[in-house]
Amino acid sequence: MQDVATAAGVPKGSFYNYFATKEGFGLAILDAYWEEIERDHLARLDDRRLNPADRVRAFFRGLSQMHADTGFGPGCLIGNLALELGNTSDPVRERAALLLRRWDAALAACLEGAQADGTLQSGLEPAALAAVLVEAFEGAVMRAKVERGPTAFARFEALLSVFLPKRPKTT
Repeated sequence: MQDVATAAGVPKGSFYNYFATKEGFGLAILDAYWEEIERDHLARLDDRRLNPADRVRAFFRGLSQMHADTGFGPGCLIGNLALELGNTSDPVRERAALLLRRWDAALAACLEGAQADGTLQSGLEPAALAAVLVEAFEGAVMRAKVERGPTAFARFEALLSVFLPKRPKTT
């Protein structure tokens, strides 16, 4: 905590006025990160100018670009904290799980729309596929972080196209 307080330019005592524990600080970081994801990325899933499958593609492309813009180094804060603290901090683990469920739910709603318009085959369960896509994307984030490059995101996009093939344009 001393390192964080020093980096923030505040005395450690002042820091603890805002966050009683390291967990409290971790939870606040997760919440702030999620607000950014909702504002900057999840909104793509509600863009009614696009069909549901294109919204899902745009969402993941936007996240991939965010990682590219940061040089692939930071990774996903939800995944990072879940891996780092998931076995030692129940509050952080539970918050990360909650945020992943929110992500799943937002994707599942779009996937239901894709199923309704015939883009996603009817035999797939949208909620389960949403979770698998989040899991696969988080794996791509980790791989891109290690490799410092976009190849993992290209592979993820190829996987996504298996479930959500692009329709030929009709004239």
